[in-house]
Amino acid sequence: MNFVEIEILEKKLKEITKLSLKQVKKIAFNLLNLSENEIFNLNQAISKARENIKKCKYCNSYTDKETCEICSDKKRSKKYLVVEKYDEVSKFEEIGIWNGRYFVLEGLLDTKTSQEIVNQNIINFVALAENVDEVVLALSSTLQGQLTMQQIKKLLLDKNKFKNVFTLSTGIPLAAEIEYIDPVTLKESLINKVKI
Repeated sequence: MNFVEIEILEKKLKEITKLSLKQVKKIAFNLLNLSENEIFNLNQAISKARENIKKCKYCNSYTDKETCEICSDKKRSKKYLVVEKYDEVSKFEEIGIWNGRYFVLEGLLDTKTSQEIVNQNIINFVALAENVDEVVLALSSTLQGQLTMQQIKKLLLDKNKFKNVFTLSTGIPLAAEIEYIDPVTLKESLINKVKI
C-alpha cells in the first residue's frame, strides 16, 4: 500500500537524516501512530532544541552555551581529534582515553558534490590548530575520508608547518564509518594511532 502522503513524509525524513529506507519507513509509520497531543509535544521538543542548542564557536559540537564543556575545560591537553559527525565526539568520550579537544567537520570532502561547509570547517580548523601539540584525524576509512585527511594534512603542513598529524591505526575495516565501530576496536585504534 503506497500513499502519496507517506511517500512525501519518507522523502522528507530521508533528506534530513542518514538513515536506511527501512529505518525511514519505520519512523514514518511510528509518527502516523502518534496522537495529536504527542505530535504537538514532539514538535515543541524539536522547536525547543533548535532554539536552545547551538554549535560551539570553537569545535562545532553541539552545546547550550557559546563554548562547549570540552573546549571550556582548561585541563584538556593541546591535542585535537578531528571527527566527521557530532555523535562521534561522545563515542570517543565514552572510551575515556582522549584528554584533548575535538573538532567536528560536519561531513567529508566529496569529489562529486559541493562541500562548502566542510571546506570552510577545514579552513577554520587549520586556523585553530596553530598552537597545538598533536592532531589525530579520526575519519572514516572511505575514499571521502582519505581525501579529507590528505587535504587537512596538506593544509596543516603548508599553512602551519605542522607535521604531528596522526590517523587511527588499522583494525578499522576499509570503508567503515566511525559511528559503527565497536568501543574496543575504536580504543585500540586510537592508542595505536599512526603518523601520516
